[in-house]
Amino acid sequence: MPPGQNGQATFLELLAFQTLGIRPPHSSDTKAVYERLIWNYTGLTDDQIQRFFTDASFGVPADQVESRTTPHPEVTITRDRARGIPHIAGSTRHGTMFGAGYAGAQDRLFLMDVLRNVGRGQLTPFAGGAAGNREFEQQQWRAAPYTEADLQSMIDRLDDDLGAQGAQLQRDLAAYVDGVNAYIGAARAGLYLPGEYTALGRLNGPDPWRATDVVATASLVGGISAAVAAARWRRPSRWSRRRRGTAPTRAVWCGRRSGRRTTPRRRPRCTTARRSRTSTRPRARPARPCRIAAPWPSSRW
Repeated sequence: MPPGQNGQATFLELLAFQTLGIRPPHSSDTKAVYERLIWNYTGLTDDQIQRFFTDASFGVPADQVESRTTPHPEVTITRDRARGIPHIAGSTRHGTMFGAGYAGAQDRLFLMDVLRNVGRGQLTPFAGGAAGNREFEQQQWRAAPYTEADLQSMIDRLDDDLGAQGAQLQRDLAAYVDGVNAYIGAARAGLYLPGEYTALGRLNGPDPWRATDVVATASLVGGISAAVAAARWRRPSRWSRRRRGTAPTRAVWCGRRSGRRTTPRRRPRCTTARRSRTSTRPRARPARPCRIAAPWPSSRW
């Protein structure tokens, strides 16, 4: 992720940076702010927030507008001069979701393309077979081995499982994808696709966006979050070891996962989810189904 709103650079902008050190607009204009935060976070007060974080108020004053884009009759995307942050104003929900897809592609199209390929375990054919690429995609495939039919099924079931809310989510997703594809078409016609496509020899840019790409990316993000949580479970906190000792640590953490207050004398049965190549269901069902995970009311977690 770049230290700025803009994560996009044409091939000419990449060359300008490589030869002259000139960065694309808004690609690094938050770097200094966050660097200062590293050294000043201790004792940070409310009055100092504006020195380290960008104002998140909606709307851009007229004298601070950098650009206005209307990619659809029902939405306008306004960017501020200071950071280039998009403010998406839609007259309808459909238009707003369309604008979200368009603005997201404006700022992160190549990154989005990388993530959808990683989510499918297909980074190597997209970006090359470097060892890191192969390892990353294999980790993802082990965690979420979804076929295209699996991804589409998740979308198709939304209205069946969630009723009216699921149907609305399907419409939102379709509008978002239309916005991404609208930007791809505009960038291809205007010759301002991200320069990474030229570097990879993909002169026509990305393939059309699909709703399943969003689900594949979500599975990647979910898999990363789950891996972090699993690593924390395998490495109990110092506080847990200090308070309870090493032996009962597993009992404490099992109780934390299940939402039950657990002491060393009462150890709940924990079930470890194991994955086969085709199934994502746990091999064994807990004797007592776990409830919502929550810390003890009196704990310091």
